[in-house]
Amino acid sequence: MRAWAPGQITTFFSPFKTTNHFFSGSYGASFTIEEGISAKISSTQVTEDIVLYNGQRLSSGPSLEVISSLRSLTSNFIPPIMIEQQGVLPISAGLSSSGAGALATGIALNQHFSLNLDPTILGQIAHLAEVKCLTGLGSVFTQFHGGFLLRSSPGAPGVGSLIRIDLPDSWDRSVLILSWGGLSTSEILQNQSQLTRIRKIGLVFTEKLAQEPKFEKALFLAKKFLSQSGLLPNSLKDVLFQIESFDILGAGMAMLGSTIYVLANNDVLDEISSFVSAPTIIRTKLRELPLREGN
Repeated sequence: MRAWAPGQITTFFSPFKTTNHFFSGSYGASFTIEEGISAKISSTQVTEDIVLYNGQRLSSGPSLEVISSLRSLTSNFIPPIMIEQQGVLPISAGLSSSGAGALATGIALNQHFSLNLDPTILGQIAHLAEVKCLTGLGSVFTQFHGGFLLRSSPGAPGVGSLIRIDLPDSWDRSVLILSWGGLSTSEILQNQSQLTRIRKIGLVFTEKLAQEPKFEKALFLAKKFLSQSGLLPNSLKDVLFQIESFDILGAGMAMLGSTIYVLANNDVLDEISSFVSAPTIIRTKLRELPLREGN
């Protein structure tokens, strides 16, 4: 049996870290997508834990941390295992592949070894693993809850709080993702001067969106965040400018990756897809269900 978790895109954020990582995370706006990562236990006849993503071994990361955490947490015997993960999400591209992999891994172990852990506990374990490995701050929270939301206070699932953003009925929920590779999340999260600037801007925008939690406002603030944060690479500026000439609802950069997302109806995305090319192109939909439903 394969477990599954969705990818997600953060449109703007303000990181928050404390010594208690249950309360670490980020403020900001984000949404889940229908593309994600599946995971299954393919072998228990190994001498050490192994995680493969599309056949490539991951030498470190939150999925391995989740296995270790579950082994320490439960009285059930968990031998060394091999986890096979599959998905179309590129690594380090701002689509929260690490968070999806960590969540799916935890769900797979919970099922396979009959751990009977509550979904919120699994979400918290994945969140703690992400924070410890410096691969994300808040991604798992959004992936767990689903939809387009504002992370109004940081923290793990069951700890942080959210405000849901209502979506326009005229939008068919189509999303286009264009990726040119990854940015190092860990490097950015350890760059204190850049973090200070991002933290200040993102917190102000979180407060503004909390006062008026509207879809159009969220897209406006995401665009403004890009112009003020200094995170948008020069290589993406021209592409984003061209895309904004189409009849779209909004577009921006997925935090933190060399990746552009476009929100528009499917027919408009057909036009854009024939006009713009990228090494990785994903056509998907915004996912409105929480993780525990409709997997």
